[in-house]
Amino acid sequence: LAVENAAGQVGLAGIATGSEVQLDSVSAPAFSPLNLEDFPGDAVAALQGEIPGLTLRRALSYSNTLAVITMKASAVQPDVRVETSDTLSLGEDRTVLADNFTADITRAGIFDLSFLLPGGFDVEAISGAALSQWTESKTDAGRVITLHLVGKTQGAQTFAITLTGPGVKSARTWQVPQIVLREAEKQQGTLLVVPEQGMRLQIAAREGYTQLDPQKSGIRQKGVLAFRALQVPAHLTLDVEQVDAWVQVTGLQHAAVSEAEVKVSANLQYEIENTGLKSFRLLIPTNAEGVRFQGDQVGDFLPEPGAVTNGMQAWEVKLRRKVIGAYMLQVAYQTLLPSQAAETTLRGVQAADVNLQRGYVTVQSDPRLEVAVDPVPTSLQPAEWQSIPRTLQKDLPAAAASLTYRLVEPAFQLPLKLRRHEAAKLLPARIDMVTFNSVVSDDGVMLTQARLEILPGDKRLLSLTLPANADFWFAFVNDNGVWPWREAGHVLIPLEQQANGSQPATVEVYYSCRAGAAEARALDLEMVAPKFDLPLENITWRISLSDKWHVKHYDGALQFQGEELVSRTDAADAQSYLAGEKNLRQARTQEAQQFLALGNNSLEKGDPQQARRAFQAAFGLSTDDAAFNEDARVQLHNIKLQQALIGFNARQSGAGGDTGAVGGKLRALRNRPELNYTQQDARDIIDINSADDNAAFMRLAEKLIQQQDAAVSSPAAIRASIPQQGQLLTFHRAVAVDAWADLKIGLQASMQRATSRWLRLLILAGVCVLFAVFASAFRHLA
Repeated sequence: LAVENAAGQVGLAGIATGSEVQLDSVSAPAFSPLNLEDFPGDAVAALQGEIPGLTLRRALSYSNTLAVITMKASAVQPDVRVETSDTLSLGEDRTVLADNFTADITRAGIFDLSFLLPGGFDVEAISGAALSQWTESKTDAGRVITLHLVGKTQGAQTFAITLTGPGVKSARTWQVPQIVLREAEKQQGTLLVVPEQGMRLQIAAREGYTQLDPQKSGIRQKGVLAFRALQVPAHLTLDVEQVDAWVQVTGLQHAAVSEAEVKVSANLQYEIENTGLKSFRLLIPTNAEGVRFQGDQVGDFLPEPGAVTNGMQAWEVKLRRKVIGAYMLQVAYQTLLPSQAAETTLRGVQAADVNLQRGYVTVQSDPRLEVAVDPVPTSLQPAEWQSIPRTLQKDLPAAAASLTYRLVEPAFQLPLKLRRHEAAKLLPARIDMVTFNSVVSDDGVMLTQARLEILPGDKRLLSLTLPANADFWFAFVNDNGVWPWREAGHVLIPLEQQANGSQPATVEVYYSCRAGAAEARALDLEMVAPKFDLPLENITWRISLSDKWHVKHYDGALQFQGEELVSRTDAADAQSYLAGEKNLRQARTQEAQQFLALGNNSLEKGDPQQARRAFQAAFGLSTDDAAFNEDARVQLHNIKLQQALIGFNARQSGAGGDTGAVGGKLRALRNRPELNYTQQDARDIIDINSADDNAAFMRLAEKLIQQQDAAVSSPAAIRASIPQQGQLLTFHRAVAVDAWADLKIGLQASMQRATSRWLRLLILAGVCVLFAVFASAFRHLA
């Protein structure tokens, strides 16, 4: 209060803005009321200059300066009105109460709001723009939650409170929780009770609530109850009833019969209505091993102890949350077969606690196993593979099964009779083309180049047998020299994959042998080809003889294709040989460049094994170009280092349990038949290690690669030039089915007879007479 003496008048004023004090009464006999309009304006301005926000409340006049005035003031009480919007979610696992309310604070500010926590509930979250913090305290009435505001607060403030409590199953007269703010003068609002599917709610009693139509509020979900709270505290009790689920299962059970086991994979399509399920029960044969379940939200699966009935073990599959509607559950297991078993029995997977189960059963066997069923049980009916819905074929073989049945009853026993057929031998490699180029000297010695185009497959050594009197010279694989060795009379040549996977590998073998005895005017040859441990296709043999020989007879395992006369070349000339070698080196360098480009392209596509083979081929073919060869060597060394580092990291991650951001990538690398990865994967894997770990791995990789390179030698052989001149005979054969095929060609030739001396003298005399006649005629004309 402020008092100002001026011309016998006094003014009383209170702070209007934010004031929480009101003037109740003024007692003074010597004072008389004065209109506020009569109070001097200069006095009001002077007071407002000293006390900002001052507002004149009352004015009195007096005549005696000794008069005494008595005044009474009291605090202003705040007025709090609350409008709530509550949503109560009922579930079997837990109950959630979400309360969004607006508190309209007027007349005076407050520092906190509080409410009594409903029994059994806990605070999950509290938020609000004006909220500083919240605390919990225990009182005789229960647990009290206090919302501490940022300061003395007025106006409309919005808050959100989320409480969680235990789940509700079937219950009678269940009390609905409510949040009642103790500072509120008036509280009202709406309440939505939302049960999870499978719950049916009935109102047992209500007080202070009026029921609303939820559809008018835009709520289409069935079973939702809506209320309007007219006053607090209000009371609402509900009867909660659980609705049983209606479950129908349609499945496809696929059995793959092999030599040692029967692998069963089942796709079970559940159709769940009325309420959700959080677990499934299934019956699996007791002799099943490696049982595993897959599906969305599958958390755990365990056999139920002591739950064995008629040779079927009960399993419980637990889900992370309830599912309703369509749900696919996949089951896989295998049953072992005794050695050379002649029969077995296939039992079905049964879905327990379901209303209806139907579906299909298919059986597929290995190619050399014949499966027969006799008799077919009444619980199965023959059907066609095409009649099975595609949704049930998920992750199962797309090819049609050997046997297909429609499931009539869930429990069945299908007797299978097994008949085994001998497996056909599979060739480890395939030779697509064989070319023999032979040149025979006049004394019967033959030099032969054997060139093979082979798809190595899994074969790593090519075994061949040379003729009895043959001398082995050298061999090339993919134009690179190799070190063959002899074992038990066979020559073993190491094979390697072609750098370009779509092309066959090439093998060249050079040898010489005596093909037969040579006389002065006759040549009798028996030429024998090498024997290989594989069947041969597209066999061509070209034989070069001197043009002085006349072939009289030929026979053997190949058919004669033709004869041609090839002019003599200067193949034996040193300059021509060197020029040919230069051209060959240039061609090898160009081929090496193609392999280098193929290697870089393979790295980009994530195939480091292919890239390594391409770099290895480029390095072997470019020995005559030092700069390019060094580039190929560096790239080959880098890919070796990278593969070693990836291998170290994969091993280390496997020992540590495949943790970290790239644990899944490393686990996938170990499970692949080849260590294929992209360059981005390599960078991600190497970057997870520290600099010290990478340096240690690098030193170890360098040492391993150095030891491997030192153990591998690269032989360098001089490639022989096989001249094809004189008479060129070509023989051909389409295929030699048997391995170690004996290929021979017999030739008999004689030397062409020279003209006799007397005949030559007679021809010379005739020529002289002819010239004499021409000379005589010329003289007569002159």
